[in-house]
Amino acid sequence: MKRYGLLAAFLFMVNITVYPALLIVKKEDGVFAPLAEADKDNSEKVATILIKYEWPMCIASNLTAKDQNALLTPDKAFAEESFIQNKLQETVSKDYFTVFVPTALYELFCIAHYLKSKGSQLMDPLRDAGNKLEDMPILNLLPLLNEKVNPQSIRQQIFEQYKKINALFFDAKENAAFYVNTLFGRWLLDNHSVLKDSTDSLGFSHAVKDKIDILVHSLMSEIKDIYQISAGNPSSQLTEAEEEEEENMAGLISAFEKDPQDKLVLRVIALEYEAREANKALLLRGTSFESLPAGFGHNPPEGTIAGTTLFLYRGIDFERAYKEKTLQPYSISFGNSLFAGVMQDIAACAYYFLSGSRLTDLADDQNATVNNSADVSTVAAGPIAVDEPYMPTKARSYHNEAGYALLIDKKSYMEHQNNNLFFIAPLAPIAALFAAGEYFHSRTKAAIASKKYFRPIYGLTAIEEVTDANGAKSYVDREITDPTGVILITRDPLRHAELFSQFLIKNGRIIQQGDMTNLTDQEKQFIESVMQAQKKATEFYKATRTIKPRIERAAEAFRHKKETLKKEQETLRRQKEEEEFKPTKERVMNFLKRWRIIYNLKPVLKKSKLFDEYGINLGPIEENGLPSLLIGSKVSELDDVDLFMKLEPVLAAFAPYIAKITREAVKYIPEYMNIISQIDQKIYQELQENISKGGFQAVIFDADSRPDEVWLVRLNAATPLRLVIGLNVNSLPEQEKVLKIRKAIEDFYKAQP
Repeated sequence: MKRYGLLAAFLFMVNITVYPALLIVKKEDGVFAPLAEADKDNSEKVATILIKYEWPMCIASNLTAKDQNALLTPDKAFAEESFIQNKLQETVSKDYFTVFVPTALYELFCIAHYLKSKGSQLMDPLRDAGNKLEDMPILNLLPLLNEKVNPQSIRQQIFEQYKKINALFFDAKENAAFYVNTLFGRWLLDNHSVLKDSTDSLGFSHAVKDKIDILVHSLMSEIKDIYQISAGNPSSQLTEAEEEEEENMAGLISAFEKDPQDKLVLRVIALEYEAREANKALLLRGTSFESLPAGFGHNPPEGTIAGTTLFLYRGIDFERAYKEKTLQPYSISFGNSLFAGVMQDIAACAYYFLSGSRLTDLADDQNATVNNSADVSTVAAGPIAVDEPYMPTKARSYHNEAGYALLIDKKSYMEHQNNNLFFIAPLAPIAALFAAGEYFHSRTKAAIASKKYFRPIYGLTAIEEVTDANGAKSYVDREITDPTGVILITRDPLRHAELFSQFLIKNGRIIQQGDMTNLTDQEKQFIESVMQAQKKATEFYKATRTIKPRIERAAEAFRHKKETLKKEQETLRRQKEEEEFKPTKERVMNFLKRWRIIYNLKPVLKKSKLFDEYGINLGPIEENGLPSLLIGSKVSELDDVDLFMKLEPVLAAFAPYIAKITREAVKYIPEYMNIISQIDQKIYQELQENISKGGFQAVIFDADSRPDEVWLVRLNAATPLRLVIGLNVNSLPEQEKVLKIRKAIEDFYKAQP
């Protein structure tokens, strides 16, 4: 099967939507009879009514609120068949009646008839419509989903795609739906004449229900017999499409063999009758009931749950993925009926999965992988790496699980897609038999926190066929942005998973293989454990989304409050220390006035506990580009001489920083020293000696206090002589510089004792 490989990675779980089939019959001479050749004139009128009002085709119709209430309100038994019967009798013929028959039974009849008609040269509307659908391109909604236009316009365009497919089976006088209806009615009434004597259409429906075991067994046996005859006479000239169809039929027969007593089909039919009583649609899902994360931590505890809208894999850090918005959305697919896709896409056919055939295929694939790979780590019976998805690891288990069913409120779906959880394809069951691809399925919607945090949607292949300049076709991956929210919606993914899980708990029915009336205690316990685990998963999703974040926020608030209090206490402590340090700071700053240029730079003074209480040292570089001065707590107790002795060696270290500030003026030092050498050799020698020793500020350029002056300074006999030059002096002519230096020397000698 050419699609089998493409879909294998996405079909670990197959879901279907089951809709009732309505058989149209008439009354002649007080008894029920099938429609006949004479009724063909009414076929288009009948088709119009069915397309507009029958579920799921009515999803694409513009029903009035009155019609929706009459047709779709839950817990109104037989509402749809009664409503459509009234429409037929009002507009077509008062002798027409609608009879509920399970869709699975209707499909089995279609399959049997199609197989019988394959070799016939006679015109057959069902075969012709099916061939036309098989020749059409696979339904691809991706281009529409990614358009940024009016949402209603997008939805209408999507509906038009399904209407085109339905039209193949319902349009025209010789339409396939009317044709099959006629043959099906004839088959029922000819083989079970007791149905003719039913008092009304409800009685007819009940009579069919009473004989459902016989009817199902009869059709399944007929399909097997037709296949055996065909297999015994294989054709050597099959087209590619015919070969694919043969493989699909082989897959169906293999699935039949796994259900020898027809219990699975009958179980689904029983659910169809339950849905009919409640006026609800039925969703079915084939699944392996794998254990999935249902707790906190990097290796969270697991529970065997029925389903989730999150794509989970072994080793996932669930909470981290949620916080980082990297949880992968998962869209669970549904076929439109039990046998939808059987002609073209058996791997996506729900019956094929529910029977265990897909699980057997997966087990075979996994065993082949193990046999052909020496470095694959295995879990249970299949290879599952840490970052691979949870996958079925065995073909069957003791409880013989097959899947579960959901009862869907049809009116709620029309109003809000059951809380924005589902997308149901408005495809007629007769058309779905011949359909293939991603969008003949109905499916759950996928949810991401924001469209800017785009994540691939697992369960939905986003591929598009492209043709290059040479006409060669290929497939490319596309992102699904879906601004309208048909498939991909903006919603907290855990809220979405929580809503789906709640829906499953409230409306779910576990399906197990075999006779449901003879379940063992172990099998009954399994059903209960699945629902309990599903409930825990719901609570886990909610806790991760709401309760745990609140706890974390409360803890963070407590930490913040504690840190704030600590900071406030630290601020008060510093303020107190600053107040106590203030007298010392003022005394040191006043003392620094003697080193005018340093004082003008306003070095940062800090109280220090790193050194001697009477010590002064350099601290880290501050924002002003200078090192701070770290002052011991008892420096204020020093007299002036001791304070000076403490400051002198420390302030010497400021020279590189001051030189940096007056870097452009440093080039004038040789000029000034040359002038001094010509005026006073003694002063020149003392300054030169200081410079040669790397002394602190032998020549100082002052930009702040006296920028136009030159002077000499020595604080006391213990300190070296310094020449201080205002920066503006640098721009003066040489003669003026000489005069200023000469005056500075004279003033210096006059000031000496």
